[in-house]
Amino acid sequence: MLDNVVEINGLPLPEQREEIRRKRRHGMGYLGLGSVLAMLGLRYGSPEAVVFTRR
Repeated sequence: MLDNVVEINGLPLPEQREEIRRKRRHGMGYLGLGSVLAMLGLRYGSPEAVVFTRR
């Protein structure tokens, strides 16, 4: 799905659109991890947060 999203993204410059199309990089990694930990009441970097993240 994200592979298709990069093609419809509204980038202003043709060079940007071509670079995105060519490389197709997606930011799926740990985006939002800090927010999830905060919502669960876990301090980032704490042993509990590390255990949660590894699950």
